[in-house]
Amino acid sequence: MTTKLVYVLTCADDKHYIEQALMAVYSARHWTPDAYIVLLVDNRTDSLLEGKRSEILKYVSEKIIVPFEDDALSPAYRSRFIKTSLRQRISGDFLFIDCDTITTRKLDCIDDLTCQVGAVPDSHLRVNEFGLSLLSATKANVQSMDIDLEKEDYYFSSGVMYVKDTGDTHRLYARWHALWLAGIKKGVIIDQPSLAKANIEIGHLINRMDDRFNCVMYTQPVFAKDAFILHFTAYRNPSWLFSEQVYRILQNEGIPEWLRAYILNPLSTYIPFRYTLYKSNLKNIMAFAHQIGKNARIYGKQVDSSFSGMQSANKWHKLARKFFRGKCYLFGGILCIFPAWISMRMHPANPPLANICSK
Repeated sequence: MTTKLVYVLTCADDKHYIEQALMAVYSARHWTPDAYIVLLVDNRTDSLLEGKRSEILKYVSEKIIVPFEDDALSPAYRSRFIKTSLRQRISGDFLFIDCDTITTRKLDCIDDLTCQVGAVPDSHLRVNEFGLSLLSATKANVQSMDIDLEKEDYYFSSGVMYVKDTGDTHRLYARWHALWLAGIKKGVIIDQPSLAKANIEIGHLINRMDDRFNCVMYTQPVFAKDAFILHFTAYRNPSWLFSEQVYRILQNEGIPEWLRAYILNPLSTYIPFRYTLYKSNLKNIMAFAHQIGKNARIYGKQVDSSFSGMQSANKWHKLARKFFRGKCYLFGGILCIFPAWISMRMHPANPPLANICSK
C-alpha cells in the first residue's frame, strides 16, 4: 500500500480524544499492517502522550508535531488549522481519516483511486435529497461563504478524504486553509463550508468516493456491514465503545485484550438507530435484541455494572438497564429496540431517514 493514512489529533487535558484516536489508529493498523500511518498532533497534545496514553504511538509510523505559540487556542481550532493545511505538511498521496472512526477491513484498495480528491457526500446524500432540517442547517453553515447550496450536486464531508499529491490538490488546500482562516474571523470554526467554497473556486476538484469509506453511523447503518470505515460521530453515537466508561479504561490500561475483539467488530457494540429498525422484520429485531443482551453481559462485567453508558433507541432505556442489572439480558435487549420498532410499524408514513444537523 502506497497511500499514507493520516490522522490529526488535538486534545485538552480533561478530554478523551486521545483514547478515541487510539481505537481509530489501532483498527487501521490491524487491518492494513503494511500501511504508513502518520499522526499529526499539536505541541500541547504531544505533552499528554505519556504513560498508557502513549500506546497510540505503537501503531503509527510517523508523528508530526505542529507547534502553536498561543496556548489559549482551543483544541478545535488547532485541529482544523492542521487539517486544512495537511497537503502542505504531508508528502505523497494520503487518506485523511477523522479520529472518531473505526476501520473494519483492509484499506489497500485505496491505491486504485484515480481521482485527485475523493470524499463522501455529507449524510450520504445529494444536496437535492437533503431533508428540510438538514438543508436549512447546511445553508446556515455555508452562509458566510456566499455559497448557493442548491446549485451544488454535493456538499462533501471532510471526515475522510483521499488526496493525491498534485499541483491542483496543493492549490485546493491552500485556498481551503485561507478561507477557513477568514471564516474564523466571522465566527465559523467548522471546516466543511470553507472546503465547499474552495472546491467551487478550484473547479469542483472533489469527486464522490464510495460511501463505504466514510459510513456515518447515524444516517446509513443499513450498509455498515460492507463499510471500510465506520464514522461514529458525536452527534448521534450508537456504540458503547465511545462511552466515557470505555475511555477511562483506555486511558488507564491501554487496550485490554477483551476490548480488542470489540474494536475489531464494532457493529456488535451498537444499538441500531431508527432507520435500521424501520427496515427490519421481527426476526431481525429479535436477533438485534439477542446480540444486545450478549453485549450487555460483557459490558456489565468489564466496563460498567450500572450500564449508564449503554444507549437505547427509545425512552425505555432506564427500564432496560434495570433488567441488565438484574442479569435479564435478553429482556433488556428487547426493551432497547422493540418499542421503537413497534412505534414505527404503527406510523409508517414518515420513514425516519436522516434529517440531521450537518457535521
